[in-house]
Amino acid sequence: MTWYSYKRGGWQIAVDAINQKDAAQHIKQHAPGAEYQGEIWILPTMENPSMATAMVTLRREEEIRAFYERQR
Repeated sequence: MTWYSYKRGGWQIAVDAINQKDAAQHIKQHAPGAEYQGEIWILPTMENPSMATAMVTLRREEEIRAFYERQR
């Protein structure tokens, strides 16, 4: 799973998205002016903490929801 990193001033943002274009559209609406920093491959854990705010795009949320609906 790839997340996309953005930064606006001191604010770090990690976006869970379908692809970078999806992440960019989400950021344009919810954190205008944030600059793309690259892909995040190591997700935050207790051993690897992060100060980034996590965001999930609508398209990715729909994909996650559909996956769990199929599991039921």
